[in-house]
Amino acid sequence: MVETNRCIPDSGPVSASIRVIQKVGGCLSSLMPLGAAIVNTGMGVVLAEMTLRVGDQEILTHPVYLLHPSLRGWRAGVSALVNNTLEGREVDLPDCAELVLIARRFDLPAEMDMREYYELTVALNCGALDSPPCVGSNHIGLTLTTTAQELLDFANELLLEAEAVLPRALRA
Repeated sequence: MVETNRCIPDSGPVSASIRVIQKVGGCLSSLMPLGAAIVNTGMGVVLAEMTLRVGDQEILTHPVYLLHPSLRGWRAGVSALVNNTLEGREVDLPDCAELVLIARRFDLPAEMDMREYYELTVALNCGALDSPPCVGSNHIGLTLTTTAQELLDFANELLLEAEAVLPRALRA
């Protein structure tokens, strides 16, 4: 399980976690609906569970499907963001109808002690669900400030967890 957390004064710890459960599909590739798209499970689809917590209370737990190539691309984007070789200041997890993962970089003035800081948004896209739309937003989630190393660790660990349940041929 990968997790990011922060302690908020007067509220206690706030955390978001993603736990990879299993590979989706059998030995042969097959087509499956994933949000509004149809994907080939031979591309490396994994079932995961996203959990948001405030203090000791779990406020949301929901299964999400993730594509291995998308996780690889997101991890590469996070690395480029941290190394300041990305043209923009934001990296979204592509091709995922349900899970919203957004890494952001904020550069601060040179006279400040800290040169940059990062945010990680972990959210559920309510628009991808079959339930009624969410009130006021299409996403339920948390945005947490993080360090460059914590952000890289989160991206790397999520990819490694997904690869642990996939056949070796899909990990290349």
